Order: sequence, then C-alpha cells, then structure tokens
Amino acid sequence: MPRKPKVSTTQLGRYPIEAELGRGAMGVVYRSTHPRLDIPVAIKVLAEQYSGDVSFRQRFHREAATVASLNHPGIVRVYDFDEDGPVLFIVMEWVDGRSMRSWLDEYGRFSVDVSVDLVQQLLSAVGVAHDFGIVHRDLKPDNILISNRGKTKILDFGISKLIDDKHRLTATGSMVGTPAYMAPEQVKGEAVDKASDIYSLGMILYELLHGEPPFTGPLPAVLHSQVFDRPRASTAIPSPIMEIIWKATAKDRSQRFQTCEEFSGAFHYMPKPGVAQPPADGMSSTDNSGPVQLITEPQVAIPQRTDGPKPPGVCTFVDCGERRGWACAYRDLTGRECKSWWCRRHIQFIERTPFCPRHASVIRALAPTANTIFEIKNRPAVDDRALPLAALVAEDVDKDVTELVRRRYQNRKDVTLARDRTVRQTWSGRNEVAWERSWSALKSQGYLVRIAVRVTTAEPDMVQLLIGN
Repeated sequence: MPRKPKVSTTQLGRYPIEAELGRGAMGVVYRSTHPRLDIPVAIKVLAEQYSGDVSFRQRFHREAATVASLNHPGIVRVYDFDEDGPVLFIVMEWVDGRSMRSWLDEYGRFSVDVSVDLVQQLLSAVGVAHDFGIVHRDLKPDNILISNRGKTKILDFGISKLIDDKHRLTATGSMVGTPAYMAPEQVKGEAVDKASDIYSLGMILYELLHGEPPFTGPLPAVLHSQVFDRPRASTAIPSPIMEIIWKATAKDRSQRFQTCEEFSGAFHYMPKPGVAQPPADGMSSTDNSGPVQLITEPQVAIPQRTDGPKPPGVCTFVDCGERRGWACAYRDLTGRECKSWWCRRHIQFIERTPFCPRHASVIRALAPTANTIFEIKNRPAVDDRALPLAALVAEDVDKDVTELVRRRYQNRKDVTLARDRTVRQTWSGRNEVAWERSWSALKSQGYLVRIAVRVTTAEPDMVQLLIGN
C-alpha cells in the first residue's frame, strides 16, 4: 500500500476537501468544488512515493499540458495539475456514475449489444488519445466510469506513463499495469505503444461478455498466459466477436489491429452473430408443413404470409427460396407481432432472439436504453418505418458528424462534446411522433450547437437534418 499523502483534512490549495471517495495504488481521491466554476470536481492526490520524488515532480508538470489538452466526451477532463507544499494533486471532472468494475461485480456480464456499444465508446476515446501520442498503459474496468446516461469515461490518461517512467528510472524490469489486462510486451518489460492499449481493450471486451478475464488464477500463471496463451473461446461470446478478440489480443503486436479505428470498424463488417452461429435448437425442419421450434416460443406454427406471392414458410428476402428458418419475434406495445419468415442467411439474432433485418435495427437502436432487449420501452408499431430509417441514416453519418463537431471545438477547453448513441422518441409539432439521434457541443449554460437526424412517423421516408442550439 502506498503511504498516505500528508493532506490537510479541510483544504488543498484553493480547493476545499469535502469527502474522501476512495484509495488506489496511485493515491487518494477526494470530492471538492471548483472555487471559480462552482462545479463539483474530483481531486486525486498522488502517493508520497511519487510526490516526494524530485524528478517525478518535474515530469508531472511537464506532462500536464499534454494530458489537459485531451478533449473527448469519453475521457475524464483534467482541469488542473497543482501542488500544495509537498503534495501533488490532479483536479478532474466529476462524473455522476459508477465504475465498470462495479457494474460487472453486480451483474456478472453484459449482453452482446451493450458490450459492443461500451467498447465502441472506449475505442473512440482511446483513439483520440493515441492521436495526441498518449498511451494509457493501464486500461481496465476499474479505470473506466459509466455515467448515469450510459456513457463511458476513462480515468488516468497520462498518469500511468508518469508512474511507468519513474519505475524505469528506479528499477530494472519493473512494469506498470494490471496483470489480467497487460499486453505481452508489458509483461516482458518492453516498450509499450498504442497496440498495448488495443490488447487491453480486447481483454476488457472478453470480460464484458464472458464475466471474467481470459486469464485468472495465481499471478505467475496469469503473466505466463499473457505471453504464451490465446484467450479460450467462450459459449457466451459469438464466434465473429471471438475472432475480433483474438486479433486484438494477438501476442505479436504487428498482428493486432493497428489503430482503434480499425478495431472499431471490425464490428461493422463482421457477420451478424446469430447468422454466423444460430442456435442448433432454433431451426425448423425441412418440411415447412409441420411445426417449428422458435427460441422464444417452442412449437409455433409457420406464419402465413399475406404480403407477397411466396408460399408460407419461404424466406421473405427477395430472390431467396430457403425454407429452413425462423419467424421474427418482434412484438410492439399493442401486442402485434411481426412473424415474417427468414432463413439462416437473412435472420438476425439479438440475445438469442430472432428478428427480421428491419426490427433488428429497431432493437439495436433502442437497446442502450435498457439492460436487456426485453426491457425496452417505446417499441414502435410493427409496421413503423420511421425508426429503422432514422437508425440507418444516423449510423451512416455518425463518424462524419462526430468528427465535424470535434474539429470545430477541439481547442475549446470549456466545451464538452456529446454523442448520443440512442435513437430517441420525440415530438414534431404537437401530436406527431418522431425518432431522433443527436450530436452536440455543450457549455455549462447550454448547447453551442446541436445536430440531429429526425424521421417522423407521418413521413417515414423523409429524413430531416436539424441544426441549431
């Protein structure tokens, strides 16, 4: 345990100490209020073994400007690097939420959609840090906060490098990181780079889906596995995502994804998990006249088609004559069901439940608002076309709009960029329901700019682009 920093119980520089929030290997974290901005902040007081080192103090102030320049909604902002006598401390953004570790301890593991969404958020944030030449070196669930809005926030960017530099100057072969998430080069004491962070994110993705890291047990065994063993396949992880994890955690760093953008892009181009690996007990027999077994409703008769010339039990997809398949399990708030018929190539599974392509996009768009797909509220009508179109267009323009807003305000330290990954129900006029996804730049007083993609139920084939504040 690090020695407790000698901190006043009431004041730290110009910051009043209100409460102790927690302790870790690097020091102690307190809650305070910014004296000028009058907003809550978190203050991390570094352990005495670091603040008492003269060379560390010099590097601390030298790195301050670089770390403080990071401006991304997925990275906890650093407002100040300061000292109070012998004590070094960092003033950071206050986040209403809990650590990813806390959520994992409570729920065990997350669904595929939630896990991928969280990792996509992390990749966006880590990618920006890499663009600034900053490598985290200690990515793990304990260093990731999840806000009350479901947004990830990464802690301690730049701090691990300072600790690592100190260890390299004072001890041969010392390493900074957490064994369960460390890349092989970290274990061997070699230089780390952005590929090391990518390895850690692959290990985190595995834990989100499986419920524990790939390698557990005594420390020597974990370190040995990090260098020599490939993460074992898990029945909780669809095979296409397992392939992505294996690439991200390749022992040879040149075989990993070379950028966070490449890692993130792999999710867009992979086969749908349910298409690549449908449950064996969910398929119908080749005889379309008999009963079939669905994942959600065993022994359900083949739905009768009324929307086309194809006979009952033939895949709805144009030019497909496959008979083996599943009925879409989508049900709206009134109890109406889709039940359109789709083969193994065209059906899509979410949490082991079959959906047609249109309703799969609806479920994915609304999934971030609930813990499981069965808890989703505001499901649109079975025949609604507005939400699927809004989700499709928003996904297509997401990267461009996000980059546009980021570039416009990247030098504004008082501005926070917000990217809503959820398509939300709203109103157009007094009574017209619409579906909308937005991107914005915010200050404490409100929006500087807000960009939204909206589709109304009254005009489900028309996309509106809204720009305002």
